[in-house]
Amino acid sequence: MSTRSFLILTAILPLAVLVTIGVVSQSTSIKKSIKLPPATQSKPPTVNMEKRDLLPAAGEKAESSEIRQALFELQALQKGGGSNPQIQEKKVALKAAIDSGIKKDREGVLRLLLNIREEGGWLGFTDYESLFVQSAPDLAIALLDQVREQDLDWVIKDIGAAWAKSDPEAAFAWANQQTNTKVKDLILGGVIVSIA
Repeated sequence: MSTRSFLILTAILPLAVLVTIGVVSQSTSIKKSIKLPPATQSKPPTVNMEKRDLLPAAGEKAESSEIRQALFELQALQKGGGSNPQIQEKKVALKAAIDSGIKKDREGVLRLLLNIREEGGWLGFTDYESLFVQSAPDLAIALLDQVREQDLDWVIKDIGAAWAKSDPEAAFAWANQQTNTKVKDLILGGVIVSIA
């Protein structure tokens, strides 16, 4: 670990403790204060998925199948050194598939991309959800508007953690641009866990 990384970790560790203890609280709505990350991602994702993992599951709805296919194509371009215009085009296709899926089966899309089950709450990210966050963090953050308030804190924290696995500097920058201290602390808590 470099000295700079160690100093950053040492400087933000007290914030993680505050988040963990739950000392930080605000009355403003979290969803309204979350700022989107920069439009580009500097590094490709590190999660390796097999094509069979991205294919539709038995009985899966068409919307989920389209989302899986678009995500697989985006990840393949990012991994294979696709050009920036190609990657952006696939991101647009993924966003369109997500938007269409939300209109038809909101709960199914949240289950697929964020592992949220309305009846069971948030269950934590699997490799698939981490792949989504690492491939398209801006789209993952945009989905926060669809997340129930009681699941929001954990999802925000884990988006920060999953993103930090492939691009810690970008995840850290996203946290630092937040004006809501609760949101900032949640993201930093996830980033710290991921880096540590």
